[in-house]
Amino acid sequence: MLWYFPDLYPDEILYSGFARYHFYSGNTSYRDTLLDLFGTDNTKPSIILPSHLKYFSNQLRHESYSLEKVINNHTLIPYYRPFISAAQFNDVIEQVAIGNTKGLFNALGLACNRPKKKNDLYY
Repeated sequence: MLWYFPDLYPDEILYSGFARYHFYSGNTSYRDTLLDLFGTDNTKPSIILPSHLKYFSNQLRHESYSLEKVINNHTLIPYYRPFISAAQFNDVIEQVAIGNTKGLFNALGLACNRPKKKNDLYY
């Protein structure tokens, strides 16, 4: 059980809360932070598709950090709901809850190849 986790701001994504937790927890290793938050160090926190959210939610045991509230209020996942079927969306929720996000980028239509990066800012 986590004894401390920073309060998430209303529009803050979970990734940012994880970064603040690492800073304020005093952990010297990212591995320790991963173990605290997800119960494993065999994962990478993701901005778009965070994983192991059920473990994280169970660690906090507070109604404002229920799995449903965390996903709906502090991840980008709800933005994909209109573009996929209900069955696909439920599968995405189930997979991010247990930590198996392999293949979800393709299921959401997010191709692995990215546009070429620009070296400068353009306006």
